[in-house]
Amino acid sequence: MLRATIEAGVFDAFGRERHSVDEVAATTGLHAPTLARVLRALAGRGILDEDDAGAFALTAVGAAFLPDSGQPARGIGGFLKSYDVHAWAELEHTLRTGDTAFEHHFGTTLFGWLADHPAASARFDRQMQGRTAAFLRASAALIDALPDTGTLVDVGGGNGSFLVAALQQRPGLVGVLFDQAHVVAAAADVLVRGGVADRARVEAGSFFEAVPAGADAYTMLSVLHDWNDEDALRILRRVREAMAPHATVVIGDAVLRGPNEWDWFKGLDLHMLVVLGGRERSEPEWHELLDRAGLRIESIVRTPALGCVVASRR
Repeated sequence: MLRATIEAGVFDAFGRERHSVDEVAATTGLHAPTLARVLRALAGRGILDEDDAGAFALTAVGAAFLPDSGQPARGIGGFLKSYDVHAWAELEHTLRTGDTAFEHHFGTTLFGWLADHPAASARFDRQMQGRTAAFLRASAALIDALPDTGTLVDVGGGNGSFLVAALQQRPGLVGVLFDQAHVVAAAADVLVRGGVADRARVEAGSFFEAVPAGADAYTMLSVLHDWNDEDALRILRRVREAMAPHATVVIGDAVLRGPNEWDWFKGLDLHMLVVLGGRERSEPEWHELLDRAGLRIESIVRTPALGCVVASRR
C-alpha cells in the first residue's frame, strides 16, 4: 500500500492538510472508491487519520513520507517501486547465489531497464531528487569536514545539488562536479541558480577510470552503496590516485549499527543487493574497504539520514 500510494502521488497530494477522498482522487487521477478503501486501511495502521466525515490527513508517521520531511522513511516507500517488487519476488535466487535478483528477473540491470522505460525512469529521477534533498538537509557533517579553501571534487555528484550547498557554505572553495555526461547535462542551471557558477566547473567521465586530479577534498554522497566491494574499491583507488597528499575524502553513506540494533539501513542493504548488487556497510567494513584502497579513516559521524566517513591517504 505504501509503495502504490507514494508512487501514485497520494502523500504529496495530502501534504500537511486534511482532504476528502474525492479531492485527492481528483489531484492524482485515481479511482475514488478504491482510494477510500486503501486510505481506510492505512489509517488503521496509523499512517493517516480519518475523521467522522470520511476525510483524511497524514499523521506524524505519515508525514515522514513527504519529500520535505528530511526523514529516511520517504526512501523506504520510494524504493518499493513496482519493478522492485518483481525483483524482491526473486529473493530466493539471491539467497542461493548472491547474484542480483533484478538482473535474474529482467535480464538486464536496473539502469538498463530504466533506459528502455522513460516514464519509469522519470519517476525514478524525481524520487532520487527528493532523496538527495532530504540528505542535503542532513549534510552538515559532510560540509563541516571540508577545508575552508582549495578545490573540492564531488565524485558522482549528479546534478550538482550537494556541490552548490558546499560552495555556498564554504566561500573559499572552488568546485568540480564529476559524473557521467548524461547525468551532469542539467548541472549548469543548478550551479547558476545556486549562485556558484563562477566557482564551479563540470567534468564528465567514469569514476572507474579516473577522477579529476590534485584537489584538496573529494566527496561522494550516496555513491559507494550502489556497488559491491570490488567495484567500490575501484572507485576509491581512482580517488586515492588523484588526490593531493594532504587531501581529505568525505563519504556520505550509511554506517550500519551493531548487532541486534534496529537500523532501517540494514533493510536498505538488502534492497541494494536485490536491485543493484550494492551494499551498505558497518564501521568495521568501512575500515577494511578504505584500508584496501590505501586510505585511513580519520572520523565517522552518524546522522539520522546518513553517515559521514572522513578519510585521508594512508
